[in-house]
Amino acid sequence: MSQTRNSIRQMLRMPVRTALFVLLLAVAVCLLALGVHLQLESQEQMRLIEESFTTIGTVRQLPNSMRTGFQWSALENEYQFTSGPVYDAKLPPTVLDFDDANYIEQPEQRPYYGAYHPDYVISDREYERSVSNERGHLIVEFTPLEDCVPSQPVKIKVKRLLLGTIYGDLTEIWFMAEYLENPPEMKAGKTYVSLLTTRGMTDKETGERTTVYLPGGFVESTQVDKNGKKIADNFSSENLWEEVTEGYYDSLQGRCWLNLIEGYEKFENTIPVTPTNSTKLLMAFHNGGATIGSGRDISEEEYRLGERVCLIPRYFAKNNSLNVGDTLELPLYFANYGNSPSQNYQPNGWGTPYASPLNAQGQVYPVFDDGSYTIVGIYDLNNFAYEVSGFDMGGNEVVIPAASVKNSDENNILRYAPMQAFNTSFQIPNGSIASYTEAWSKQGISNVEIQFYDRGYTQIKSGLDAMKNVSLVLVLSGAAATLLILTFFTYLFITTQKKRTAIERSLGMSKKSCLRSLLSGVILITLIGCLMGGVLGYATGGRVRELVIDAGQDQLFDTTFSSWVNNADVQLVLDTDMSNPDPLIFVLVALSTMLIAVLLALAGIRGNLRSEPLTLLSSRSQ
Repeated sequence: MSQTRNSIRQMLRMPVRTALFVLLLAVAVCLLALGVHLQLESQEQMRLIEESFTTIGTVRQLPNSMRTGFQWSALENEYQFTSGPVYDAKLPPTVLDFDDANYIEQPEQRPYYGAYHPDYVISDREYERSVSNERGHLIVEFTPLEDCVPSQPVKIKVKRLLLGTIYGDLTEIWFMAEYLENPPEMKAGKTYVSLLTTRGMTDKETGERTTVYLPGGFVESTQVDKNGKKIADNFSSENLWEEVTEGYYDSLQGRCWLNLIEGYEKFENTIPVTPTNSTKLLMAFHNGGATIGSGRDISEEEYRLGERVCLIPRYFAKNNSLNVGDTLELPLYFANYGNSPSQNYQPNGWGTPYASPLNAQGQVYPVFDDGSYTIVGIYDLNNFAYEVSGFDMGGNEVVIPAASVKNSDENNILRYAPMQAFNTSFQIPNGSIASYTEAWSKQGISNVEIQFYDRGYTQIKSGLDAMKNVSLVLVLSGAAATLLILTFFTYLFITTQKKRTAIERSLGMSKKSCLRSLLSGVILITLIGCLMGGVLGYATGGRVRELVIDAGQDQLFDTTFSSWVNNADVQLVLDTDMSNPDPLIFVLVALSTMLIAVLLALAGIRGNLRSEPLTLLSSRSQ
């Protein structure tokens, strides 16, 4: 203890130097600890975002021109302007195959398949089917109450309801051919069959609103081949209603009406099935709109091998008492390359494709692939809503590996369209948007639009890169400052104290006692400086990190008008704040500094002890 007191007294004789050393050491340790803390945290956060973020691109073929025209509207009593896209040729996803693309998941243009199995419940809201026939198809046999030309609303009597529900169970309804400028005459007493839709009509004078039933389509087939070309049939009719006579349903046209009824019934009870090569390519899973709630995701190997496994939504699992590990029968009978499931099927399961259920032979599409799928995961919808976009999950939508469908769908395609953003996508490495865009621009394809979604990876990574760069500067500057200060301290308090060592040894102190005398003071003063630096670093660590990340993100270019950034992309909320800094880091940095100080001090003390006392006392050194 006496050696320690002597050492402290010696340092107190130089209070300004001692205080300055303590403060400088505290600042240096603070910088070093902050640098180490930010470096380790940036590495951990980078690992987290690489695991949590994916970058996908969606692809849309742009039309080459617009088709314009006019359509008669009986309600407005005038022709109304219409328009639609025109494509010179439908481009396949292979146009995206080019050097330096560096795909994690190759571009895929997904259809969705329809699976029909009568044993499955597709909705637990059965009352919605009776609320309005707008939720389904309506096919009726009717007779006009008098001879008429339905260019304006006329009263008809429903003789037989073949499909659907009429609100209020009315037998007499208003009927009008809205889009025919010169509709054919209908005769009272004759029976007609028609596919109807509804339209609300308001009387301009009284304000009274009336539901009018309109003929809503032809008996036709919309079947196309694998190139999207319509397949000709021999039964399509341009008549919006057909007269029903004795034996009519035994004719080709009559049988097609019966098949149409069967097909629409299947449509309305169909399970949409999405084949894909990765769940990450589905926007709902990418942006967090859908998450695995029970079980697990389909694995990369299961996707690659085409295993018959699937993901199902929770409400479908609940309605059918299905659990992870159970099997699901999926008889696939049609393919739709023109819509997404959510465009056709509401989240409650109710809906139908915008196409005819009849193939080119006038038959309901037969099953082209049938199999039992094991349920490996049940997903939850986090944005369950009735107003949905093409990027949402559809009602009862099942996800399967694309390679699990063993048979071709080319004879069961009821609708085809060019690549759309909701059904064509790919995955690239995080942070490679700019390099991909540069390589893609060299291909010279102008009628393909690509938008990227990385959920804010670019912004977050920029902040982490800034933190990593700043932390490196802090580590280097803190380490250099710490070494310089400790070296200067060793020189000031030990190397220049050779005369003191000589006096102590001349008074009979052993070398060990002299070592303790010099070293104890060094340890005490260094300990105070390291503790102050560690506490200061810990207290300011969180705030410094936020300032560095914010500064890094502020340096980003404004991407509002960038062609490769979709600014509607929802940014993933990732915990980059990690609550409080880890105090262990600051403790370890302080202890490491203490160790270096002790080693430098020992080196200086060893030099002092190696000199002979008489030689030291006769020298001019202090």
